[in-house]
Amino acid sequence: MKEFLKATNLASYVWHIPENHLELSEAWFSLFGMNGDEYHVENQEWERRIHPEDRERVLERLHGHFREETPYFQVAYRYWSDLKEWIWIEDCGQVVDRGEQGEPLRMMGFNRDVTVAMREKKQMKESNELLQLAADVANLGVYCIHLNEKIICVHSGVTGKNRLIDEKEMTLKQFLSHVRPSEKELVERTFWQLQTREKQEVKLRFCLLDQNLHARWVEASGRWSTDELIIGVIRDVDEEARRLIELDRLANRDLLTGLFNRNVFERKLNGFSRTIEEQVIAVCDIDGLKILNDAFGHMMGDRMLRLFADALDEVFDEVDLIARMGGDEFAVIDAKLSSSEMEKKFELLEQKIMKFDLPAQIGISYGIAEIEATEDPALAYKIAEDRMYRQKHLENFTKRNLMVQKLLIKMQAKDPLASRHAARMKATMKRYVKDLPIESNEKEELILLAQFHDIGKLNVPNQVLEKTKGLNHRERIEVKRHPEIGYRIARSLPELAGIAHEVLTHHERWDGKGYPLHLKGEEIPYKVRVLSLLDYYDSITHDRPYRPAVEREVALKRIRQNSGRRFDPNLTKAFIDFMQK
Repeated sequence: MKEFLKATNLASYVWHIPENHLELSEAWFSLFGMNGDEYHVENQEWERRIHPEDRERVLERLHGHFREETPYFQVAYRYWSDLKEWIWIEDCGQVVDRGEQGEPLRMMGFNRDVTVAMREKKQMKESNELLQLAADVANLGVYCIHLNEKIICVHSGVTGKNRLIDEKEMTLKQFLSHVRPSEKELVERTFWQLQTREKQEVKLRFCLLDQNLHARWVEASGRWSTDELIIGVIRDVDEEARRLIELDRLANRDLLTGLFNRNVFERKLNGFSRTIEEQVIAVCDIDGLKILNDAFGHMMGDRMLRLFADALDEVFDEVDLIARMGGDEFAVIDAKLSSSEMEKKFELLEQKIMKFDLPAQIGISYGIAEIEATEDPALAYKIAEDRMYRQKHLENFTKRNLMVQKLLIKMQAKDPLASRHAARMKATMKRYVKDLPIESNEKEELILLAQFHDIGKLNVPNQVLEKTKGLNHRERIEVKRHPEIGYRIARSLPELAGIAHEVLTHHERWDGKGYPLHLKGEEIPYKVRVLSLLDYYDSITHDRPYRPAVEREVALKRIRQNSGRRFDPNLTKAFIDFMQK
């Protein structure tokens, strides 16, 4: 045994526990730089030399063994030697004799110097911590693929909530289940290129579903290590990728619609060479955006542009490029569609936009041109744009009529009472203007004004129009805005532009107490002074949600009483005479 201990460099001891006496081998004294002839070591001395940070742990293990909680005593700790340094020792011992009550009497064991191993372990731990820190900071992980077993071992590196994958070992099929479905084909194809040696090294970026099933962008690179092993690194680049996507969106996308912007279109156009395949360019323009912006505000106009962009993207879903050129103009480029096929697509688009739920009808004008092998792409774009403007002018009258009809339909649907009022006003005005000493065009404008003077109520909420009790302050302000809104609508349509000022002022009074301009007397347009009489008469002789109708004679009496206050006194008598015929 002595020869074995000497060969293995182990320092043995025998501890007589009741006497607290230690029998130590020569190797033990040598281990700690002590002279066995001069040094008598008792248990108290041994305990005193244990490093203060280790002492409690060592004694706890020892007493646990004494209580037979463990079959043997084994622990590593720092011990102060006579060489004036701390050395790490491994202490292994076992109680070999016990008393009748099980108390420990004698313990045998050995010590060995493990300083080098512990220092290496400490260095390894520090290195691992540094590597882990580097992995966390760089969002870096490593993996290896065992081709024979079709197993992938992943150490994601990143810890905590940013951890990419929980499993450390999985089949390739399991790994692919973590890849975003839309990108599985890309990852499989890249792996196949490595597996078949088509490529010796690959690098790709894709989305991985993390432990919380959130899609995170990662960058993976891999290469052959041995005939059966592929190794690589995987890096979390989610923040960087999303930042680049956002920068790309800001630089290349129209912020309102999400389509490509003019810069991208022009780069695409300028990038065509004279040897390219035939391309088709189409340019389209929305008819009706100005009405929506002027009458219902830019939020409504923006809503229409988003709806239109979605419809455009849906109809031209497989073309090379769709771009918003600015304002209400869009462009399409494609190499697969012919001019006739492109035209059919626009016919389908027209059908879609007819179904938009908007307060005014919109339409489109478009032009199509082909870029031939010897033709200047910029010239083809100009040809398409000219054709679009030609169509716009040719069909302008028909389209404007459709817009006016759509406004009438919207008025009828929104406020049936107002719609019936407009129809009666139109019929009465036709009879009234018949014998008036004015030009025929003025008569036509008066009839148009009778029908469309309340068009601004399209923008007044239904709950206000249908209210049966008095309006509060906010609601009164809402209602009093309708002449201004009507003015913007009328001004946007050539058919109504001639009566736009009259629509704006149709609630002015002779005494200056009307709105919105507070005009007085003959400052009020003649057509408005005529309209006011018919409008007031028709309103009070028909039921409204907030009051019942009055008889004709009562209505005419009130008009007579308001002559010179609400109404032009010079026109009042003629109107009363007309109504009494």
